[in-house]
Amino acid sequence: MDRQSALHFGVGLAAFSVLLLYFATNWVAAAILALSILFYVLVYTVWLKRRTPQNIVIGGAAGAFPPVIGWAAATGDVSLLPVLLDEAGKAAICSLDSLSFRWVCGACVRQAGAGMNEQEVRKRQRSRAKVMGLLLLALVILIYGISIAKMVVAS
Repeated sequence: MDRQSALHFGVGLAAFSVLLLYFATNWVAAAILALSILFYVLVYTVWLKRRTPQNIVIGGAAGAFPPVIGWAAATGDVSLLPVLLDEAGKAAICSLDSLSFRWVCGACVRQAGAGMNEQEVRKRQRSRAKVMGLLLLALVILIYGISIAKMVVAS
């Protein structure tokens, strides 16, 4: 597929997905989806991908939008809780994801000319990734426990 066709296909698919979400749920979820697509394309792909070693971590923000979009689709608004969950998830998952990605694909990414921070692969970063993963697990267990407690109290 040539570049022009790929661009047209991507723009069409993005527009279709935003419209589909708008008609299936609400305008808030569709607007957040559009924002996440624009962030990924313009900020991550065009600006960060080949300019900073932190590209994977910062670009992970676009991939962390789905919990906020799901919340907006279910409730029709955005409150502080899904944003906090999004930020906590990003902090933990991006560290783990970028670390494992660099271990597996580091040579390919360097060959493509994208920046990679080699110091993150060291022991300190591995320890940090484990701690972040455990903190995320604790957060999920806490939220799950709170929601079960609310159901018990409500019944």
